Amino acid sequence: MNEQIYTNYRLQLPDQELLGTLVVRDGLIADIQPGIVSYGQNGQGDYLLPGLIELHTDNLERCMSPRPGIRWPLEAAAVYHDRDLASAGVTTVCDAIAIGDIATGSPRLTNYAPMIDVISQGQAAGRFCVEHRIHLRCELAFDKVYEITAQYADHPLLSMISLMDHTPGQRQFIRLDKFKEYYMGKYGVTPFIYSQL
Repeated sequence: MNEQIYTNYRLQLPDQELLGTLVVRDGLIADIQPGIVSYGQNGQGDYLLPGLIELHTDNLERCMSPRPGIRWPLEAAAVYHDRDLASAGVTTVCDAIAIGDIATGSPRLTNYAPMIDVISQGQAAGRFCVEHRIHLRCELAFDKVYEITAQYADHPLLSMISLMDHTPGQRQFIRLDKFKEYYMGKYGVTPFIYSQL
């Protein structure tokens, strides 16, 4: 029997926070009690939480390109992204991978395969602290969305597929002026290029 005792921790339970002691036997929580015992790992009143699950994050994209015109090596970006999640208490993540974009020339039109590959390889090689899963974000306005998504439908790390509709005039961009403002601000699209989107 393998046993660990964690005492003097603030335990986040489903219905309360408790300063107490947690016992783990053979990798499973065996007991939770209020109060502090004189043996075990003393948490000094720090929080002990269940691992968090991040269902949707574009953080890998931001780590690949932290500023306009800057491109980090994908493997380094993936490891940094993983460590960033772990430092926030995330133990499982669904990395959002965009399939398509409405902006021509967007890196999302070519980044999806290398991103999926680096996640798969990192997970298989044990390079990550966090369990990585894949969340495909399928842009409905993209003409190849079905074809590309079908290639990954049976991927062992695929956990979620969501449909994204950024069509001007509905949903996220009901007001066309907000659509124009967003794309001109985020992507540096000029009014001339915007009129051709």
